[in-house]
Amino acid sequence: MQASRRTFLGMTALAASTMALPRSIMAAAGQRPSLNIAVQDLRTILEPVDSSSNANVSWRVQYSIYDQILRTDYNDNYHLHFALAKSLKQIDTKTYEIGLRDNVKFHDGSTMTADDVVFSLGLERLRGEKAPGAAVFGNFLASLADVQKIDDRTVRLVTRTEDPVLIDRLGAWGAQIISAKAWKAARNYNAWAARPIGTGPYKIGEVRTGDEITLIARRILGRPAAVRLHSFQAAARDRRAHRRA
Repeated sequence: MQASRRTFLGMTALAASTMALPRSIMAAAGQRPSLNIAVQDLRTILEPVDSSSNANVSWRVQYSIYDQILRTDYNDNYHLHFALAKSLKQIDTKTYEIGLRDNVKFHDGSTMTADDVVFSLGLERLRGEKAPGAAVFGNFLASLADVQKIDDRTVRLVTRTEDPVLIDRLGAWGAQIISAKAWKAARNYNAWAARPIGTGPYKIGEVRTGDEITLIARRILGRPAAVRLHSFQAAARDRRAHRRA
């Protein structure tokens, strides 16, 4: 049975139009600007499912670093688009099968597979009682009971009960996909959370704790991002500088 949510019905057409939106900007790629963005605070944890990331100041930085299975377009009446998924089929009232896009690259150059999705939505990172994402899971994805790998490009999601808004949840906070290999290779959780690896259009560059975070643009589908880099700077630093002057 195909998923019948109204917001899902238009995703296939919308996905194509999404790719076309930035082309006029991309034409001037050689003149891409750099942005310096003042924020009221900068968190040292950049892992999106960590409870300390559940704040507006974190969302401003982290939306550029990660992708989700689906993407919510907040500028277009909350329409859903395919992101890391290329297909979504509802098997029954509690089971969804997701086909993943081919050749999606993490910031370290490795290829995303179903293993990364299973881990990202799994017990160690998100759904376990002692997982760093336990609080975020409870707020955003609590209906999710299991995530199963069918093959390298297919995963199956099973919910505890019928969840009529599960598709919306897959485009909301907490559904960001990270590199399982990079997580496991980090020397500890804090080291991982300070410089996590996602698939988003920007990767983490220079980090000056509590002061500045620089995000560096990647090439997406052969095209550079519209803005060369984002530099998020804590506004408190500027206020201290004015007081010293």
